[in-house]
Amino acid sequence: MKKFIVIIILAISLSVAHRQPPTNIHPVLANDVEQFIEDAESYGIDTSVIKDSLDYITPFPISDYLYGVYTPFNRQISIHMGNCSNPIILKAVVYHELGHVFGIDHDSGGIMESGLHPLFITVRYSNPLTWKLHKKALFTEIKRVQDKK
Repeated sequence: MKKFIVIIILAISLSVAHRQPPTNIHPVLANDVEQFIEDAESYGIDTSVIKDSLDYITPFPISDYLYGVYTPFNRQISIHMGNCSNPIILKAVVYHELGHVFGIDHDSGGIMESGLHPLFITVRYSNPLTWKLHKKALFTEIKRVQDKK
C-alpha cells in the first residue's frame, strides 16, 4: 500500500512540475509562455522543441523600434518590456517570437506579421475573435511544419 501511495504522489508531483514554466523567465512573460504551451498542445503540437529556448526568454531593451527578437544561433528570445507594457502587445510578441522557435517565418498577416504599429496590434487583438482566428492560423502552420519533419 505504501508503494502505491508513493507512486501516486510521485506521478502527481511530476505532472505538476511539467506544467510549471521555468523559474528564470520574467514573471510577466511566464504567463504568456505557459499559455502558448497550453494552446500549442491543444492543437497537438509537440512543444519539446521550445524547451531549450524557455530558459533564454529574457526581458531586454533591444531597441526603441523592436519589440522582440529571436536569435536562432543561441535559441534566445529577447522581449523589450518597455515597448510591450500593454498586455495585448506582450502576448502577441511572445507568440510571434515562439513561432520563430518552431521555424515559422514572417508572413503578410496574422501573428507572424512583422513591423506592425503597436496601436494596430492593440486594436487588432483587442477583438477576441481576431485573436482566436490568428492563433489558430499560427498553430495550424506550426503543426503543418512539424508534421513534415
